[in-house]
Amino acid sequence: MPIPAVNTTIQDGALGILPEAAEGIHVKLGVCASGTALALQTFSDVQAAIDALGQGPLTEAVCQALVSATRGRAPRPVLAMRVTPSTAGTAGTVSYTRIASSTGTFATTGSAPLDAYQVRLLITRTGAATVGAMRVSLDGGDTYGAEVTLAASYVIPNTGVTVVLTGSLDAGDLVSFSTKAPELTAADLNTAFAALFALPTEFDFVHVVGAPQTGADDAALSSASRVIVNAVATQMGTALAAGRYIHAVCEAPDVADASGGDSALTTAFASLADARVSVVAGYDEVVSAVSSRIYRRPSAWAYAARLAAIRVAEMPSKVNLGPLAAISAIGRDERKREALDAQRFCTLRTHLGLQGVYVTSGRMMAAAGSDFDLVPNRRVLDKACRIARASALQYLDEDLRVNKSAIDGNTVPPGQPGAPGTIDERDARRIEAVILAALEAALSPGADNGDASAVSVQVNRSNVLLTTRELKIKVRVTPKGYARSIAVDIGFQSPTATV
Repeated sequence: MPIPAVNTTIQDGALGILPEAAEGIHVKLGVCASGTALALQTFSDVQAAIDALGQGPLTEAVCQALVSATRGRAPRPVLAMRVTPSTAGTAGTVSYTRIASSTGTFATTGSAPLDAYQVRLLITRTGAATVGAMRVSLDGGDTYGAEVTLAASYVIPNTGVTVVLTGSLDAGDLVSFSTKAPELTAADLNTAFAALFALPTEFDFVHVVGAPQTGADDAALSSASRVIVNAVATQMGTALAAGRYIHAVCEAPDVADASGGDSALTTAFASLADARVSVVAGYDEVVSAVSSRIYRRPSAWAYAARLAAIRVAEMPSKVNLGPLAAISAIGRDERKREALDAQRFCTLRTHLGLQGVYVTSGRMMAAAGSDFDLVPNRRVLDKACRIARASALQYLDEDLRVNKSAIDGNTVPPGQPGAPGTIDERDARRIEAVILAALEAALSPGADNGDASAVSVQVNRSNVLLTTRELKIKVRVTPKGYARSIAVDIGFQSPTATV
């Protein structure tokens, strides 16, 4: 027998301190020039992202999110994973606007573009290689670099684009061509998601950077995009089955900014019904956080940046959040052509009387009648799921007291609380209190800036825990309401009126 002693057991978890919140933390999957493929990296600084990822759409999207503060709220860190593309970037047909009779030409032989550029070569001094000179623009002429001497073969820095000169051009000649960024296939993304889900990292949502760029017309582009989104939707199901409560933001292709483009998207996505995927339509002129150039970028970049900067219960279209950052000029404006919002696409819009660009709605591609047609409902319940699961995990294989049997004098009939083999009331209340406290701490129900109106937790007291070995817990969240429209009754009133 041991000698008398005082033994102390230190309890942990009584304060209800929550693990680091995944709220606002999102992952971007995409193409860039540097870094280890399929390695997840965290960035809070633009220069650090540029140094690690090099040039490319992934780098640009990460940096845009990092500079997109919302009403003074600092952006959350961004997680980025470089994906190896199956389709390399390509350069398009070269065209010329000549001021006289020059015959010199440029070819793009050897080019492997890192991003989508609108290349303009403005000839500033007449001549052939080593004699003439030019200035280069990558954003369609919005900004030009310093003058460089013409060369037989010139590599445009940090672009993967090479221009090969034959002959001579005149000062004032303009050479134009566009490039396409490297393109991801569904198989590429499946590989990336497998690597991502193998990691223990928690996050709120995924932004898939990149949409199909190759297609004979808008219908073909839209159909190709649907294939990508289908693959992403399948991955969201895989995540859910593994206990990850997340959603995905996908980019629609760059179709014509006209009713024909809207119709192509609507037709391609009409049968899609998935409550964990958003598809963002439209492209805008965006000031690059990497180079300060003005590029044509998917509206999804601004949308994802806004989601990351707000509370999960807030609509990204909330006007009081202010306009979206970095957008120089809106492309497709849902206010001027209402078509895609009703078809469950996320879009951008302007408001009469306000400056800047705003989100139209936080749409999910959910089926009609779903509770998750709007992204805040999706995010709030996902947050509640993460908290409830983490809190409930501590009771996995916990030894819990059950109510005594009939032979011991328990007369409560089967199927009723307190019946033989059901959970003891003391343990039921203890479990409810712990999980409810965690949910209330995370969601702040009823508070001005809370993410829910109310929450409740109830342990099933009728289930025969002794034989089923299953602890049943019901969690209910009452979400916030949203003023999707406002009716103002206004008119004159006479000061002499009695009624």
